[in-house]
Formats: sequence, C-alpha cells, structure tokens
Amino acid sequence: METDNIFPNNWKEIVRGKKVIFYNTSVGSLLSGREKHFEKMKWVFSVFQEHPEVVLWWRPHPLELSTIQSMLPHLEEWYKSLRKQYQEEGVGILDESTDLHRTIAISDAYYGDWSSVMELYKATGKPILLSVDNLKEYSPEVAFVICDFVIVDNYMWFISSLYVGLFKMNLDSFIVEEVVPIPGERIYEADVMRYILQVGRELFLIPDWGTSVIAYDIDNKTMRRVVVGKRTTASKCSIAYYRNGNLFLISPNGKSQLKIDIKNLNVKSEHIETAKIPDFQTDERFIAVKTVNEITYAIPRIENTVQITDLRTGQRLIKKIKIKEELTKFFAGKGLFDIYQSIEPMTINPIYANEDKWVYTLPRYINAVADEKKEGDNQHVDISLCGKKIYDSV
Repeated sequence: METDNIFPNNWKEIVRGKKVIFYNTSVGSLLSGREKHFEKMKWVFSVFQEHPEVVLWWRPHPLELSTIQSMLPHLEEWYKSLRKQYQEEGVGILDESTDLHRTIAISDAYYGDWSSVMELYKATGKPILLSVDNLKEYSPEVAFVICDFVIVDNYMWFISSLYVGLFKMNLDSFIVEEVVPIPGERIYEADVMRYILQVGRELFLIPDWGTSVIAYDIDNKTMRRVVVGKRTTASKCSIAYYRNGNLFLISPNGKSQLKIDIKNLNVKSEHIETAKIPDFQTDERFIAVKTVNEITYAIPRIENTVQITDLRTGQRLIKKIKIKEELTKFFAGKGLFDIYQSIEPMTINPIYANEDKWVYTLPRYINAVADEKKEGDNQHVDISLCGKKIYDSV
C-alpha cells in the first residue's frame, strides 16, 4: 500500500515494513472497568514493548479524558501518566486525529474493546482480538460469564453468556456440581439464552439469540421446549416475567409480547402498551441481582464471582465460582484459557493451553499477525483469523 499521502511524515518510518495493530479503548469499558481498565492498558503497553516487530496504533476515544475528569476525577492523574508513559517510552503511535478510516485502512489487525468501532472494523475481514479488563493471567478455571440465575434449595441455577446449558452451583461451596446440556444445542455458543425464571419446580430458560424457551423440571430432570423464533443475532426480548400461569417475553421495542401458557407451552403474540411493562430496577455494576430470605446475590459484570450480602447484618462476601473436576469434560477436559468466536455462524469454541492449537493470548495474537507473509510495506494479507473475533483472556 502506498502510504506517502496517508501518514504524517513522522509516522511513516515507524510503520514501514511492520504490521500495525489498531488498539481501541472505549468510554464504556473505561466506566465499567475503572482501575482494572487502566491496569490492563498498562499491561498491554508492556506487552507491545516486548514486540518491536509490530506497531501499536492507539486511538483513545475522543471523550476519554473529559469523561474521566467529570465522572472519575480520582483517576485523572493515573490516566495522564499512562498517556505520558506511552509517548515518552515510544510504545507506539498515539492517534488523536478525527480520521478513523485511515486507522482502519492502514492497520492489519484490531485489539481492544467491543464497541461500534469494532463492529465497523469487522467489515474489513481482518483479525480482531477483544480485550477483557479483568483478565490478564492464565486461570485454570472456567469463566462462565453468568447472565441470569435463580436460587432453589440452597443452589444457584444459572445460565451463561458463553455456553448453552443449565448450571447448578452449591451455595455452601460455590462449586458447580451439575451441567445440564440442552438437547440439539452446541455448548460452545454465545448469547443463546438470556433469562431464567422459576415457576414451582420448573425452570424456564428464555432465549436471547436462540430459538426456544426451555422448561426444565428440577425433580424429574426432564425438559420441554417451544420454538419462539429463528436463530438471529438480535435479542428476542428485553424483559421476561411470569404472571398468572403465563410467561411474558417483551420485545426489544416494547410494542409486542409473546404470551406462553406454561402448562401446554402454547405461544400467543400480542400487541401491548409500553405503560403496561413492569418496572424492573437494574444496577449497571451487575448482570443480575436476586434477594432470597434477606440474602442478596449479585453477579458482577464479566467477573467469575458472586457477591453475597446479608441484609440483616450488612456482612458482604465475594466468592469465586469453581467447578467439579469431573465436569470439565463439558469444556474439553481442560481449564479454559481463551475463547475463539467466529462471526458466521455465531459459534464459540474453546482454545486450550498445551494443545496443538492457537492459544490466543495477546502475545500469541501479536506473533500471528507479525508472522503472516506480506507483499511490500503494509500490505494487508488476511491471515487465518480473518472475519473472526477472539476474546482475550490474558
């Protein structure tokens, strides 16, 4: 690619003959990650300093500093010191221009937050590695990313954003003791289920991108299923609740609902008035919060933990979620190291350490991009990951 008319003069020599990785940081991840977001950024800089064969091209969100000043003022000096370190140590290119399309065109791969910029970059077919703020080091534990749960008989039954299944965790040990597969579904698939509701001794799994509502009988261990739509990359409902023998799935636009009779699983589509939708309180720090017998259980975003608060005493504990060793067969028998997610079809497959497969840590990703053959300076030859998304776990 001819770069003379694209790069400012002082950037041209930096990128000549090297692969360029576009590093994107967003305001959303900044606000949710806070200190962890900065810790991850510092770690990212240190990793790239060990890889001079590639160029890190950092485009911070234009509102990043002003957002910190107004909403996280105690972190302003830390952020400024990170930027100063990045520039003084020559970690890479700091691009504060308005020309996003230049960065997308010049770069060979993307690393950073899940944002609208990432969705735009996806159209290029170039590699994408998604950063997760609180994950930097290898952990042999399975990262569930719980999206909803219910408490039954001192067990937490939950569903995951990363796996298709129903998980049963003992609330004394915080060990997942049972994994219930969903017939006809692959366990490694993202965002298939979104909500779980308890009615008597049955648990109802409500789809996000999936096709069906699943009813699971806890005592008999049997399942019933009703199809409510096609598999898509759009949510089936924004709210789900139970009332008077029926499940209600409110559409994302709030103008219609599916009414499901739980006895025979008959489905009826209805138009509704927005005012009739129940008011559900949410907390942006947590994916799901439930209170049972004056004990509140909260699932933090991304973290593989449960926060428990005794409302009677005010005591608060944070417990890490574990899994029985024999149940790791559902996850290829090894601890989850990273997750590889393809765009089409939307499926997830585990990538494990110590196997003859890619292990997509950030250093390995850098090597994959840097080692790909190219024709001349900054030619964008797609590598085997093109059109793929990969979740970064270190």
